[in-house]
Amino acid sequence: MLPVMLGTTVVDSGGKVGVFWENYGLADRDSIDFAVNIYNADGGSVLKRIASALRLGSRIGNVSIAWREPELGKRGEDGQVSILAKAVRLDLSSLAVGNYWIEVSVNTRKRPAVVARRGVRVRGR
Repeated sequence: MLPVMLGTTVVDSGGKVGVFWENYGLADRDSIDFAVNIYNADGGSVLKRIASALRLGSRIGNVSIAWREPELGKRGEDGQVSILAKAVRLDLSSLAVGNYWIEVSVNTRKRPAVVARRGVRVRGR
């Protein structure tokens, strides 16, 4: 894993990036909803967003993935719920050059969502 870790939050346009996180404190037999979203941090005017949605003009670009994994919070031999590590690899080729937020959301039925966010910059080649 170390040879492919990024030492920066700047990514070349068309590149791919891996996102890794760990989950703690899961209850026994929790089902977990995961979501990873990348969205434009520069915002833009309402007209620019409408034009982008209609595929007119330049792209703003968003990438999203979400899934549910049932009953991941199973107890280990020591009676505690284990650390749950997750990783996804995201293709950023649909994103225009600019600043973005990568947001990871983890939600169980019993607790509100926990969200972590990191800023990244997509630069032209």
